[in-house]
Formats: sequence, C-alpha cells, structure tokens
Amino acid sequence: MTKSFQTIINMLPNLMQGLSKHYYKDEHFVPLMEKIANEIINRVRQTIDIRTLLSSYTLNEAKNICYQAKQLLLQWKIEYQNTQSKLENDKRNFSTNRLYVTFALEIQIVTGEEQIIDCVLEHVSDFKS
Repeated sequence: MTKSFQTIINMLPNLMQGLSKHYYKDEHFVPLMEKIANEIINRVRQTIDIRTLLSSYTLNEAKNICYQAKQLLLQWKIEYQNTQSKLENDKRNFSTNRLYVTFALEIQIVTGEEQIIDCVLEHVSDFKS
C-alpha cells in the first residue's frame, strides 16, 4: 500500500499544475480540490484500518504505512496551498497587465499623446507598488 501512497505523492505536483491551467476560478477550482482531498482521505482511512493494519503487517510495516499516509496528507496540503497561492497571484497579475495594455493602447490611439499617457501609467504603477 505504501507504493500506492508514494505514487500519489509523486503525481500530485503534475496533477495540480495541469488542473490549475484549466480551473482558474475559485468556484470551479475549490469544489474539484475538495473532491480530490476527500478521495485522498478515503484512501488513507481505508488503508489505516487499525485491525487490518495490526493483524496483517509487522510493527515496522504498519509504522511505515502510517508514515507514508501522513506524508501523502502533508504533500496534498503543500501542493494545494502552493497552487492556490499561484492562482491568486497569476489572477491579479493577469488582470492588471491585461487592463494596462488594453487601456494604454486604446487611450494612446484616441488621444495621440503617448508621453502624457505613459506618465499617467507610471503614476498608476507607483500606486500599485
């Protein structure tokens, strides 16, 4: 069973990276993450059945299974937090960059005064910092 846990631990970073490319809104991302978390928790609960664990494995094997289960849960938490943080940062940066580029190009075309617009955008960037 520890191979199963290790397999999941190894694939979590790629899974999270792949999903974050497609699920970038909280209303879609969070429910999916809850389903994955529940599946991981259920897998751990099924494996860490005390009666089966103690009757079917040596003490060292049982300890190793518990350790691997703990590592899986910790890795899930780390990957989830990293992905959530990355999505939050990307969302803000994407929105801001998109807004500035669109705004700057449109206003420069309309006014024909690039220097004034660049000066205004510099001041806006200073407020952001």
